Amino acid sequence: MTATTLTIDREHLTEHNAWILKLNGTVNAHTFERLEADVGESFKNNHFRLIIDLSAVEYVSSAGMGVLMHAMAEARRNGGNLVLMNAASNVREVFYALHWTEVFNLVDGIDAALELLG
Repeated sequence: MTATTLTIDREHLTEHNAWILKLNGTVNAHTFERLEADVGESFKNNHFRLIIDLSAVEYVSSAGMGVLMHAMAEARRNGGNLVLMNAASNVREVFYALHWTEVFNLVDGIDAALELLG
């Protein structure tokens, strides 16, 4: 995995009417458009209950944060929500240092994520 690689796997949680987007790699100026396209595709298909699994993410730049902020706002405008899950310690530290945890729901584990989706 290079600094310019981002893969995204999707999993539908039918019983919860939610989607998990499992990110793998780095979300930066070179890869944020991939995340933007995947989230946009979800919204185009009226999927507004999203869990973003960050367990395999090495870094999130300000470009990536912009995509996540816009996605959260769009999801909420449409009666859904966006929850970030399982951030690695280095990513979690950045979220706390920049006070992004005041904006995003950042949880460990699927049960906590589903609880916040409602």
